[in-house]
Amino acid sequence: MKTPLAVSSSSTAGVVIQVYQALYGKAPGYTDYSSYLAQASASNQVFANALVANFASTSDQALALLVLNNLGITATTVTQSGSYAALLSAVEQIFAAYGSAARGQIILNMTTLLAGLSSDTTFGAAATTYSSQVQANTSYSATATNTSASVVSIVSGAVATSSSISDIEPDRLRYSQKSVFRISGVGLDKDITVSVSKCTGLALVDVGTDSEKSVSCTVSATGTLSFEARDAAGLLLMAKTFTVAEPQVTLVTGLGTMVVELNPTAAPLSAINFLQYVNDGFYANTVFHRVVASSAFAVAQGGWLAPGGIVQSGVRAAIALESNKGLSNLRGTIGMARTSVSNSATSQFYFNVADNRGFDYLNDANPGYAVFGKIVQGLSVMDAIGTVATSTRYGVADFPATDIVVQSMTQSQ
Repeated sequence: MKTPLAVSSSSTAGVVIQVYQALYGKAPGYTDYSSYLAQASASNQVFANALVANFASTSDQALALLVLNNLGITATTVTQSGSYAALLSAVEQIFAAYGSAARGQIILNMTTLLAGLSSDTTFGAAATTYSSQVQANTSYSATATNTSASVVSIVSGAVATSSSISDIEPDRLRYSQKSVFRISGVGLDKDITVSVSKCTGLALVDVGTDSEKSVSCTVSATGTLSFEARDAAGLLLMAKTFTVAEPQVTLVTGLGTMVVELNPTAAPLSAINFLQYVNDGFYANTVFHRVVASSAFAVAQGGWLAPGGIVQSGVRAAIALESNKGLSNLRGTIGMARTSVSNSATSQFYFNVADNRGFDYLNDANPGYAVFGKIVQGLSVMDAIGTVATSTRYGVADFPATDIVVQSMTQSQ
């Protein structure tokens, strides 16, 4: 844990050292100190902005946490229950309310106050000083009074009756599956508004307690998912981002295991359709019913029959064709099999054992077949399937002479 240097915050040098330490967690070296001191002599605003420019991509929440931690103010050093979470939330709200343009001056005022809070673990009278500094600073917007008032309310004595959030964590984040987000903090029995990007069907899991509440939703896209929680007055309690990885399916066969990564961004209908069958358990104990390795094309096709030539039950409605999405039928990719009718794909899929560019979209009269993912592990297993001996079985040509059974297929990411 780092302890702020004992310097006078009223002096230019003192401000330089305090702000530098708050942002970097250490005292400035001679070169940095001289450089920033020269800027500070002309304008503290210029100096602070020069520092904060190094954190331009840092989120409000992360910057607030960085400043507090590097000043030695942590959940461990703050003794009053709920005060640390409340202060962290307040600092983050200040950054969020005024935007990046005012970050420099905020850091200056904030650091001067917070450096003295290391010994004031209950945040008593210091909140009043903070409020005065914020309201008096002309660099802030017209909302300064409202925001600073909320900071005083949160930090000075109203912790027990206000909401604050210390963390937000999901149980899992998988595309097309439901996730439960656990919110922990203080005062969560009060009204809280939650918004989650890239997630549908947001709902309260249970009424929760003063210290915990949970919400659920179904993840509808990959990439960065944003979670925000606000109190009844609309003040931000916490914002947090999570990464949703591209969905992967693990396919276990008698010849080995493959991992297939889907591309729901390019082919969402095909990816979701396939995952529905996977998560329903439809593909377990089915067989590859067609293997073709000719000069024209090479594929391994499944998702139709169980051993003995029995048609697998539970087929869903057909989906629209997504062949014109920029994905090509290259070796190792997975696509949706269909009849001569464009929008007829249901459960049957195929692996491209070789480059089959003739399957790609050409025009509306020759729409091709829809690729929606690729094998990322176990390509040799696909190759092994693609070279098995075939015959005509159950009235189907190119049927593997010995059953290649899909033992299980599960969404593993």
